[in-house]
Amino acid sequence: MSNLRKNNVMTPQDKQLIDEMMKGIRAEIRSNYELQRIQLNQILEQTKKTNGRVTKIELETGIGRWFERKPIRFTLVLILFLVLSVEGVRSLIQGFL
Repeated sequence: MSNLRKNNVMTPQDKQLIDEMMKGIRAEIRSNYELQRIQLNQILEQTKKTNGRVTKIELETGIGRWFERKPIRFTLVLILFLVLSVEGVRSLIQGFL
């Protein structure tokens, strides 16, 4: 590149050198882009899997689903509420008497 500085004229070798440098830069940019694209696709796939699991968990944690999946527990909770309500009514009546 010494000729470029002296005469402000590019030689064919200078042009070839710059072309080779630009090819290397473009190849590096393309490889970085490809790597980012691969990583984004992996993130997208993992996000879809996670969303599916979370949706399933959300559906299973609903109170209606809990009663549906655990009928014995539902019955026990219902009996407990009935007993507590009867005890509450009984103590309320005793308080008035």
